Amino acid sequence: MLLISSLLTLKNTFFPISFNIQKNKHQLFSDSSHEKIVFCYDVVNNSEKVAILLHGWFGSYNSPIINRYALWLKKQGISVVKINLKDHGDTCKLNKSLFSFAEVSYVEEIVEHIIKISGKKIIIIGLSLGANFILRMHNLTNLSSHIVCLILITPVFDIKKALQKVDKTLIYKFILMNNIKRMLKKKQRAYPGCYDFNQILYNNSTNIGFINSLMPYYGFDTQDEYLKQCSINQKNIDNLNIRTLLIITKDDPIISNDNINYLIPNIVSNHFVSLVTKKYGGHCLFYDKILNFILE
Repeated sequence: MLLISSLLTLKNTFFPISFNIQKNKHQLFSDSSHEKIVFCYDVVNNSEKVAILLHGWFGSYNSPIINRYALWLKKQGISVVKINLKDHGDTCKLNKSLFSFAEVSYVEEIVEHIIKISGKKIIIIGLSLGANFILRMHNLTNLSSHIVCLILITPVFDIKKALQKVDKTLIYKFILMNNIKRMLKKKQRAYPGCYDFNQILYNNSTNIGFINSLMPYYGFDTQDEYLKQCSINQKNIDNLNIRTLLIITKDDPIISNDNINYLIPNIVSNHFVSLVTKKYGGHCLFYDKILNFILE
């Protein structure tokens, strides 16, 4: 079954599917720090709700699984906004600063922007690292009257444990390291006077080693300090006051069971949170029963 979950994960994350984007409205958002973020607003006529989709690490707003959810939601009569995380896809040249797990403020601001321009009730769906970002948004409580629900699919709770697990699995270690190298090379080409990653690119043999080498750019003294700030803690769960569907799978090849165990008491005690554990599905699974939760 591990092979099946790995194939599902690779398919959802890396293999493209056909998707009609002719009516998509691609826009550029500039936050209060003048960071530029790309998003795509696809309006369904007479829609009463807007679903905001946030992808995972080294995905993009055109990732196969994001497009699959977007197409499916549109068929249900729900408008869709796909947000592209900084430096993901082909956006390294848009901003001088480097993508960081710790930086969630631009996601907070763009969600507020979408609420204002849409005038609709909002559903926020995050996959993997995207779900992690959503849980760490500081303005969720203030926006709760505008948000119907949160749907968090195979979230990365403890980033350090996730990286350690990836580094133990050859295929994912190779794919992730290549993605990190590709992003750093693009950033260095776009801003040659600001970055010199040559030593970092050739002196690391693990993903967690790459993260450690980037600490000077992130402004943290230690990797542990950085990854702790970027992981989900009990307070993030306790503060949730929005209906939340949290979906995990037992065969997830990237997120291990102990990645969530420390949060189970807080999840169980928060009546806003519903936990669904699927036996199979891999990482970033497609789960069509989210519609039942949205319509409750």
